[in-house]
Amino acid sequence: MNIEYAKIDEVNALLTIVAGRDDFKDEIKKQMKELARTRHEPGFRPGHTPMALLEKKYGKAVRYDVIDKRISRELFDYIQKEQLRVLGNPVADSENLPNLDAEEIVFRFKLGLAPELDFKVEDVEVPVYNLEATDDMVERQDQLLRRRYGKQENGDVVEADSLVKGSMTQLDADGKPVEGGIRVDSGILAPEHFTSQAQKDLFLGKNLGAAVVFNPWDTCDGNDVELSSMLHITKEQAHDLRDNFQMDIAEIIVLRRAEPGQEYYDQVFGKDQVHNDEEYKEALRKMVASQLANDTSYRFTIDARECLMKAAGDFPLPDAVLKEYLKQQNEELTDETVDEEYAKAVPGLRWQLVSDAAAKALDLKLTEDDLRSVAAVAVRNQFAQYGMASAPDELVAKYSDEMLKDEKVRERLATQAVDTKLFNAIRAKAKVQEKTVTVDEFNALFALPDAEPAEPAE
Repeated sequence: MNIEYAKIDEVNALLTIVAGRDDFKDEIKKQMKELARTRHEPGFRPGHTPMALLEKKYGKAVRYDVIDKRISRELFDYIQKEQLRVLGNPVADSENLPNLDAEEIVFRFKLGLAPELDFKVEDVEVPVYNLEATDDMVERQDQLLRRRYGKQENGDVVEADSLVKGSMTQLDADGKPVEGGIRVDSGILAPEHFTSQAQKDLFLGKNLGAAVVFNPWDTCDGNDVELSSMLHITKEQAHDLRDNFQMDIAEIIVLRRAEPGQEYYDQVFGKDQVHNDEEYKEALRKMVASQLANDTSYRFTIDARECLMKAAGDFPLPDAVLKEYLKQQNEELTDETVDEEYAKAVPGLRWQLVSDAAAKALDLKLTEDDLRSVAAVAVRNQFAQYGMASAPDELVAKYSDEMLKDEKVRERLATQAVDTKLFNAIRAKAKVQEKTVTVDEFNALFALPDAEPAEPAE
């Protein structure tokens, strides 16, 4: 058996395997003997079927199966031995299909090769944005947490963040109930979420038992989904519904924000982590700073990716081979639709090639500690969602170990760990340009991705 490798251009190659009938005869004989031992044919005891009969019925199928498996093995062994960086899988040359019954059988495979990328991470310039935790941010975080850990109780007067329950009745132009109109016996409203301040004001300060005439359409700018949910009707019914309604207030639920104290501090930060107002304010500032750091880190991944892609340039891809590969993977794709699917896949493929090149240049290797670190972050985030802002390290370690036992979760976390390690290494090696910006300037980077980077704040 002879294998020839010919590179056509930077990203395309042709691999030819030439085999003779004798290259497969031993394996074919072995497979036929195994078939004779195990195959039960009518009229014959197992193991006693005449070989001639088996050859007639199964010989060709066995031959083709042996050839297919042998050629596949030779193909991938060669790719591995020669360390060829193949994208996708080799694609059989459909224009030169082999004659499996010939004395000399020729197999041709088209290979799509990963391009050689020439850039240095050390030369890449990436902006790094700094955000300061201001007093206003700390105050908003305080209000958010006190509300989250507060309690709901019955009230007598509608306040800014109260929930209002009661019946709602559709009114006509004269302010009278519409005969056969819409009526909601157990309605619930949250005036603080109304888009109209005028509609909010209709409810503020009202007592239990009060009747409030309001316009549902104005509370949500005519949003069909919100109207249908509020009035227990279909979106079609809600579409042009601009009538006033009367709500008879039967119940008022008010939110009593949590008051600072040891019980509250323990709930938010863990037992005995915070003891007084000064420590509380400092812990809030650290919490806000951590959130801002997460935001700026995320922004760094976006900018680092863009800068690396720019440094790598517009490198070629083996488009034709990869499109054939896509069609092999999805039989529903046609010559017309494969172009669209390929176009969707190209950005991700380009970034994968660039990130792999950067990881190789930086000599990055994933360790078990890296996986544990990413798992720990995931666990802490889960705890935070349930109100545990400061979970004990022992508890985090325990749940991290359990998480990593799930192979699918482990694979997902491994991808995250690679990305984390890569971007940390880029930040350490690249030419970073630190910029201090306001929150509004920082948010504008996401709202206007094509805009020029914000200038440093005065």
